[in-house]
Amino acid sequence: MFDSILKLFSPSNSQCVFCHAQKKNNKGMFGLCDLCTQSIPWIRSVECQKCGRYEKCYDCIKRKEVYFEVNRSAVQYSDEMREWLARYKYRGDESLLPLLIEMLRFPCESLIQALSRPKKQFDCITYIPLSPERLAERGFNQAEQLAQGIGKLYGIPVIPLLVRVLHSGKQSYKTRGQRLSDLQHVFKYRDNSTLELKGDTPLNIILVDDVYTTGSTLNQASSSIRKHLNAQVYGLTWAR
Repeated sequence: MFDSILKLFSPSNSQCVFCHAQKKNNKGMFGLCDLCTQSIPWIRSVECQKCGRYEKCYDCIKRKEVYFEVNRSAVQYSDEMREWLARYKYRGDESLLPLLIEMLRFPCESLIQALSRPKKQFDCITYIPLSPERLAERGFNQAEQLAQGIGKLYGIPVIPLLVRVLHSGKQSYKTRGQRLSDLQHVFKYRDNSTLELKGDTPLNIILVDDVYTTGSTLNQASSSIRKHLNAQVYGLTWAR
């Protein structure tokens, strides 16, 4: 499945969308040159079936309460992928957004196929919200943009279900304990009448974020959703 999805995307533009080098041929995927294509550390198989990590996950072993069903990610969060995301997320290069969305197809297909086996489907996509302070600083919410892109690709409605009520510092600079403490009460459910309930049948919801590190953000956000909805929450993240 992985390779068949990749073959769909090989734009013929002569310039690489990331490094802007002239492409010698059209073998690179997603408008990338061969070198940039080869640098992508795809997660082709997972060791931890819960969080989608490509090796043993001690965060999942330590976690006592888990509120999401599974998480799946497109790539390992290598130094190269960190730079790709930084250019889009922190330097505002939104020309990379279509590339990141297309890269999310593989983990999204994995979630859809797993859910469809008992003939179920996803009811909506939501995303991790930013605090007003962070949104004003950055100008956009990267998780929301990724969610909107996936929603358009698969025809699944995107509904904001959460608000961030506390402004915490950047999670990437914090220890696991600090993350857990910071995120205890950071998300609040956002009442939304556009979400159609199914009686006693749980809703199936995709929750999008850019990076899964320890899973604390995804877990707390899933908990906030499930306190108000009869739902099963599935994480979809670009990097792991």
